[in-house]
Parts: sequence; C-alpha cells; structure tokens
Amino acid sequence: MRSVWINFHWYFFLLLTAGNLGAQPGSFPDQKKPAVSDTLLVSLLTYSPGSELYTLFGHSALRIRNTHTGDDEVYNYGTFDFEQPHFYPRFIQGNLLYCISSSEYKREMRYAKRHFTRVIETPLTLDDIEKRNLLNFLNTNLLPENRNYRYDFLYDNCATRLLDVLERVIPNGLSVPAEALPIQTFRQLLHHYTRQRPWSELGIDLLMGLPSDRMAQANQVAFLPDYLYLLIKNCHREAPIQNSTITEADQLVWESHYPPTPPRITPVLLFSCLALLFLFSAVINSYFRKVLFRIGNALVLLIGLISLVLLYLWLGTEHYIFRWNTDLVWANPLVLVAFFLRKKSSSAMSWFFGSMTLLALFGAAACLTIQHTPANAAVALATGAHFYALYRSIRTTAVTSTSPS
Repeated sequence: MRSVWINFHWYFFLLLTAGNLGAQPGSFPDQKKPAVSDTLLVSLLTYSPGSELYTLFGHSALRIRNTHTGDDEVYNYGTFDFEQPHFYPRFIQGNLLYCISSSEYKREMRYAKRHFTRVIETPLTLDDIEKRNLLNFLNTNLLPENRNYRYDFLYDNCATRLLDVLERVIPNGLSVPAEALPIQTFRQLLHHYTRQRPWSELGIDLLMGLPSDRMAQANQVAFLPDYLYLLIKNCHREAPIQNSTITEADQLVWESHYPPTPPRITPVLLFSCLALLFLFSAVINSYFRKVLFRIGNALVLLIGLISLVLLYLWLGTEHYIFRWNTDLVWANPLVLVAFFLRKKSSSAMSWFFGSMTLLALFGAAACLTIQHTPANAAVALATGAHFYALYRSIRTTAVTSTSPS
C-alpha cells in the first residue's frame, strides 16, 4: 500500500508523458535544416523502455542524415516546455501543449543511453520526392506557429505523429496486413510493458477508464513505439509498386542488459492475503482483530482519497483516457463516507456496510471481466472483506445486546 500511495502521482504523470521523453523537456536546440540532396538518409529510431518509470513505454523519433553536408538531426514530437504559461494547471487539466523539436544525433544518443535500454534504427526506403516532402514537412512543423499540438496518450503522441507524417509524404498511401497487428485492447497492449512492474501496473490501471478497454483498431496500435516499429516493418506501398516495403534491415545502435526484477510482494499477493485476514477478523474477537481493523480502516481511507482523484480526472479534466472509470464502482467517495462512519453502530449502518461489500464484489468482477486487471480486483476484494467485517461486527453487537442475560 505504501508503494501505491507514494508513487500514485507518478502514474498520472506517466500517462501524460510516457513515450514522449526522447528529447529533454523544454530543450530546443538550434534547428538545422539539412540540405536536400541525393545523399539524404531517413530512418526510424525506436527506443526500448528504460529502467525509470517515465521511460516505461519507450519512445520514437526520425533521423535525417545528409552524408554530403554532414547534417545529422533527430526529429522528435515528444517535447514539452516548462516555461509555457500556466504549465501545471494545463498539465492537470489535459491542455498541455507538446511540440516537435530537433537535436543533433550524437547529443540525442547520449541522452538515450542514460534513459533507455536499446535503440534500433530502421532505414526507410523513400524516394527523392518523398524525402523532400518529409524534410519540408518537418521543417515547416518546426516553425514557432506550427510546432505545438495537444497531446493525447492514445491517439496523438510522439509515435502516432510519426505515422501521420509518413502517410502524408507517401502520396499513394500505405497498407498493413491485418494479421501483422495484435488484436487487443489498449490496456492489454500496455500490460506488455507493465507486467514486470506490478505496482506500476496497479497505479496505471486504477487511473484508466473504459476508453483504454476498447479494441485498438489497425493503425491505432502505433500509439506505442514498439508497435509503430512493427507496423512500419510490415506496411507496404499501395502504388505504384504494390507490395513493396518501405524499410531496410535494422541496425542496433545501442543496447544494455538490465532486465527489471519483479518485486517479491505483488499487489495480487498482498491484497489477497489482506482480504483473507479481514474475513478472518469478522469471526474472531481478540487484539489481533483490532489490529486488522486498523489496517482495514487505513486501506479504506486510502481508497476513499484515491476515489476523489479518479472522480476529478473524469469530470474535472479533459483527459479522455480517464473517463468512465469502472473502478469508481468500488473505489468511490462512499468509501470515504464509510471511513468516517466506521464507529457508528445501527441497523442503517449495517445495511450500508453490507451494500458496500456487494459493491466491492461487483467491482472486483468488473475488474476481472472488463478490464482484466487482477490486481485491481484484489484491492476491491480486500476493501469488500473489510466492509464485511464491519457489517459482521455491527450484527454481532446487535445480537449480543438483544440476547437475554
């Protein structure tokens, strides 16, 4: 619980910035425009996830190298400027502007080696016209009046922008075989990255609503840099030369071997054990029961405070991914009400705690069937088990007080 509480704000930050930190925040190097020539080389850079939370989903960028002039630039749509007016209010509300920037290749790779575990370069086989169109488009985007855009984690980020750019500069379009792409929800795609970090997965899953449980259709998987890479590797020109790929053999630029070590205590293990202990506390009467009640009350308070955050993110901001959060079925402000009324003892409170138990059970079922989030289900079951213990405590007290002496 401590880990979830301490890192909760990081999960909110992660969903707004993940995959968009290939360039340093607020860093705008001098923009150089490579000369258009026959020696212009274009490639896709795919950054694998790093060890830090904010690099969890990787990053994507375009490299444009002119072997004649020596210009070697990396174009990146994942930059944001801390100096923009009202930065933090706009960040929370979902109105923060991201932008394109460019940096010198060697400088970019020094940054990548500090923050990511691998960089793969995929050369793109564009013709002269397509290279000119790409360079003109990127340099036009770099102009102050064009560089900003409103970021969306699922539909408009550093990876999806690159796909949009390539579709613009290849006039006859691209096609991708359907069998080359995964058929999964957005949340399931994210779970490939969070599986080894179960506490981070819990925090992220708590924040995301039903939009993340929609099936990612065709090119929508490109919101993650690794799937953008997969899509680009499998796509073909539709014309004039059908079935011709747009990539050459990959080149490994950088790789490190620091696989994440999963924690020994996972959310599923911890909260499942707590659920069993809370159920046990409903049938015992000892000092151990008081300790379990205090732990349960702390959990209820934490869930109640988190519910206020979830409700605000849904109703008070413009973040689409946080809307229609089904975790509010069990992690709702009524949990906070229950915390402050936990010492009341009446038939009405017995009914209230019984209803909260049923809501927690229903919420756990939704976590397992709709979201496929067993950790969320474990937290919901632990919360429901504590409410059941409170319910049993009131019922037992009522029976004892009415029994003949």
